Amino acid sequence: MKIKVSQAIPGVILLENVVGKSGRPIIKQQTVLTEKHINILQKFLIDEIHVSNQLDDGSRFIAQRQENHSQNNQSPTFQQLQQSVNLYKDQFINWRKTQTIDVAQVRHTFLQLFEKTKQLDINQLIDFREILLKQTFYSQQIFKSVLAVILAKIINCDSAELNQIGLASLLSDAGMIKYDESFYEHPNELFDHNLEQLKHHPVYSYRLVEDSPFMTKAAKLGILQHHERIDGTGYPLQLNDQDIHRIAKIIGLSDEFTRVLSFYLVNNKAPVKQTIIYFKNKNLNKFDRKLMSHLITQLIKNS
Repeated sequence: MKIKVSQAIPGVILLENVVGKSGRPIIKQQTVLTEKHINILQKFLIDEIHVSNQLDDGSRFIAQRQENHSQNNQSPTFQQLQQSVNLYKDQFINWRKTQTIDVAQVRHTFLQLFEKTKQLDINQLIDFREILLKQTFYSQQIFKSVLAVILAKIINCDSAELNQIGLASLLSDAGMIKYDESFYEHPNELFDHNLEQLKHHPVYSYRLVEDSPFMTKAAKLGILQHHERIDGTGYPLQLNDQDIHRIAKIIGLSDEFTRVLSFYLVNNKAPVKQTIIYFKNKNLNKFDRKLMSHLITQLIKNS
């Protein structure tokens, strides 16, 4: 039977060769798919495969019903998100060349996105999660910024502050321009293997914007502190709850949620469910409890 790659699970048996653009098989028929195989298929942007209706252990394989994202992917909001990803990537590449950021230009470029975001809720954004499958690092920057604005709206931040939070979230990883691409273009890694070196990036990001008149002091603190955690285990300053600005708490939760959701999405592991489990089991004491409660409650209610 023919299924979407996103419906495949480990143990399913491939009945036909999956052929790449070169004409050579990416994966040969009769292969028992593993998570690694499924990940490879997604990386090659393979949409459908022919598989057996029995798993390798002899049990029956029933493909889970797919959510229909086709309409979402054609919606004006999705198209705006995708356009924003492309714009962000173009600007990031330019920042790497010049080692500077024109904050006024960034603000002008993405202000319309932030205004649109104010009309969305968490689950509407989650419906567009497939945007994370392509250009992952750049997609994550847009997705987490939109999520940050939504979370800030929930706790009644005013319109001007929402724009500043969106801008701060968008620039919170701008310091990555100081690193080789290999440090940030690893969507399949849930944990950073170069964490000690990466711990400097919030400071680099802050230095890039600290003199800009287009960002508030609070927004700049949000950038510097977005990897701080309320239990004191964050970086670069290992601040405790009372010393972390609320904008940093919003960006920090949005950043981690987006990273974990992206990991499970790329690895085909029921991304929303697994992300909820990740936060409930391991991270309840690291992030702002009010924000966490809003986020998880909304996701569970509509999952």
